[in-house]
Amino acid sequence: MTESVRRNLVCLLEKAGQGKPAELERLGDEAKTSMFVFLCLYDLFRWDPFWEISPQKTGHGFIDYFLEPKAHEVSCYVEVKRFKAPLRPIQIRKYLVSRKAIGRFRIGVLTNLHNWQIYAYSPDIGPREPVRLLNCVMKTSGDFKRLEKVLTYSRGLHGFKPLRDKFVNSATVQVGEIVRPEVLPRIASKVRAYLWNSSSCPSLPRGNEVIERAIRNVLKGRKWRDREDCKITSWECTNALLNRDTLEHVAKAIRKRFKANLSVQKIRRNLREFIVHRADGQKLTRS
Repeated sequence: MTESVRRNLVCLLEKAGQGKPAELERLGDEAKTSMFVFLCLYDLFRWDPFWEISPQKTGHGFIDYFLEPKAHEVSCYVEVKRFKAPLRPIQIRKYLVSRKAIGRFRIGVLTNLHNWQIYAYSPDIGPREPVRLLNCVMKTSGDFKRLEKVLTYSRGLHGFKPLRDKFVNSATVQVGEIVRPEVLPRIASKVRAYLWNSSSCPSLPRGNEVIERAIRNVLKGRKWRDREDCKITSWECTNALLNRDTLEHVAKAIRKRFKANLSVQKIRRNLREFIVHRADGQKLTRS
């Protein structure tokens, strides 16, 4: 049954993408697109029994589909747009960050059937904005299988575990944990100790404010030196952030908040990628 549904959806999307009138008519408006999305949720991703999926009740202000498993603190919101309509993060963000949202770990699925975007958010960990985990364009049966791997609903205590792991192990979440107000002072103390012990910084300030500011700027990819208070270069601060003791503190903070099993090596690799290879293509060098 699943393979048949997958083949039919691929065939439909392929013909609709070519502009064939019959297929475009079947996907013509948001309601029709939503019907096929539901087919994916129910038949491919096994979001059953049926009553656990709550469809949209009105046309405005409500999420299209909502899944709240009872066994764990995970919720999933699905927002459907007309076939091939533009998708914007703000269309799903409002549901994930809302005070009325349910669950410590929230998954947001934004789709127009042709394109599927998956976001994740937790009020307990990481950045204040949802993190995009997957952006998949449906062209082949393999693309649907890729979605099935992360969206298939497990009825055990670890529902949507692939997405939970991907979220917690993302560099964006780990950096977001570092700059949290209750975590950053401890990280700054670790960095300060590293700089002091390595003798790489001749004159350290008494407080951690300068180092905290240096950490924020380094994470933003800026080459930075506070010439008034002390000479902390971005190169030195980068090395301090990648120190094992510092990253062990980050790992413990994330484990405590999200009950996640993280390795220091994984955090170091993600953090180095985040710091050194910025989106603008510039690399931090010795100041």
